[in-house]
Amino acid sequence: MRSRRGCGLAVLSALFVIVGCLIFVAFGTALVFTGEVSIYAPRLTGFQPHPNFAFQPSTPITLTFDQPMDATSVEPAFVIEPGVPGSYLWNETFTRLTFLPAEAGFQPGTTYTARLEAGAKAGTLPRTTSRSVEWSFSLAPLLDTMEPPPGAEDLGARSSLRATFNYPLDCRATFQAFSITPEVAGIMGCRDYTFTFTPTVSLEADTAYVARLENVYLEGDPWPRAGVHWEFRTAPPLEVKGVDPRDAGFLDDLFATFRIAFNRPVIADSAAARFSLVTQDGSPVPGQVAWEQGGAILVFQPQVPLRPSTEYRLMLLSGVLDELGFKLADTVERSYTTPPMVGLPLPIPGSKDVPLDSEIRVPFARPMDKASVEAGLVISPGLDGKMSWDEDTLVFTPEGGL
Repeated sequence: MRSRRGCGLAVLSALFVIVGCLIFVAFGTALVFTGEVSIYAPRLTGFQPHPNFAFQPSTPITLTFDQPMDATSVEPAFVIEPGVPGSYLWNETFTRLTFLPAEAGFQPGTTYTARLEAGAKAGTLPRTTSRSVEWSFSLAPLLDTMEPPPGAEDLGARSSLRATFNYPLDCRATFQAFSITPEVAGIMGCRDYTFTFTPTVSLEADTAYVARLENVYLEGDPWPRAGVHWEFRTAPPLEVKGVDPRDAGFLDDLFATFRIAFNRPVIADSAAARFSLVTQDGSPVPGQVAWEQGGAILVFQPQVPLRPSTEYRLMLLSGVLDELGFKLADTVERSYTTPPMVGLPLPIPGSKDVPLDSEIRVPFARPMDKASVEAGLVISPGLDGKMSWDEDTLVFTPEGGL
């Protein structure tokens, strides 16, 4: 009787085991078919952002797996080189890992390599990733362009500074980091990727300036980035290099052309309005203003010949403006005196006891139209004689003497 009972209990126990095994197998099969448990090794099915994405210093990196993973195995297997401090965040199913950069995050202008080492464990079955997965991404340099370039020379009086970055700026914070030496009043501007400084007063000529943007703050990034600095020099002062004719004695040429040479081109209207050539009584000499060497030489051509025995004054007032925005500091003045048209004739006027065989000689200060001069010579009382020329001197030789 006892043997029968023992046998029955054994059979019953075996049935329970078999049924339990069947239930476990069925449950496991169901988990496999529903995808909750994978019989395959875990795989990395995606990562974001794509390597060609425009990375920011604080851009998070997300790894997606085809099944739940063991966090303590995956996190040490994820490597970024060069190293970047950060933290990890998992979703509820442990199929997605997000790396959040900390502190300064990724450095602009740097190329990084991200790698998931082989051997990262699944969270359910004892399976591991079979191979390493590696990819690279780069951050654009912080600075894209800057104007003027470092070491620029011969800049104008109102030259603006501009720095364009590859990342959106936190303008309010960036404004606080700007300075310029020597100090200059101006207006700062900032929009999207670009910072500007525009002087509201003229810069000093021939002066070295240093402007600094000590730090740059990016939008959404509290970490200060290394800024930029400009070193530049403004152009020399606007000056008059020379005046032609020079201020030296008589101005022999009554058809003279006047030239004022500057050390660089000037604005034509600004110079023409400040130029004048006048006689000693202040009467202006009419004429035409023209330009040579691209606006660096003012040319004044009188419309009528200058008068003999007359004093003239050339003047160029200060304030002439050049194309760089600098002004002529000093007024330029020159004085000229034209010689008499007729030199001292012979015999000298008022002379006495003049020899009867003397010639009458009338020297001129410049070549003359001989026919008109001969026609205009009048001798009273009248004399017969012969006219000739000794270079620019009219010679009258009386017939039979005076």
